[in-house]
Amino acid sequence: MDELEAKILQLIQQTCQHPSGSLARQKGLNQIILLIQKTGKLLRGAGIPDAEEALQETWWYFCRNLCEATSAKEPYTPDKSSVITWINNYP
Repeated sequence: MDELEAKILQLIQQTCQHPSGSLARQKGLNQIILLIQKTGKLLRGAGIPDAEEALQETWWYFCRNLCEATSAKEPYTPDKSSVITWINNYP
């Protein structure tokens, strides 16, 4: 795990302590998204029709299921994979 991924994991732990829908949670999610994009490891849908829409749906899924599962079977679990792997496996 590199330094940026460690920072993301730390931010996830801090962000998930805030109530769902709170300003603090929203700010944390925004920071995490920016850092994930900065890694350059996020799979891109180049050549896929509606790739931008698919990316927006992925971020929607991420925000709704990172801390508690609202549309997934379970929330993100750091012991199972990195958050980037988890996002890249979103259907």
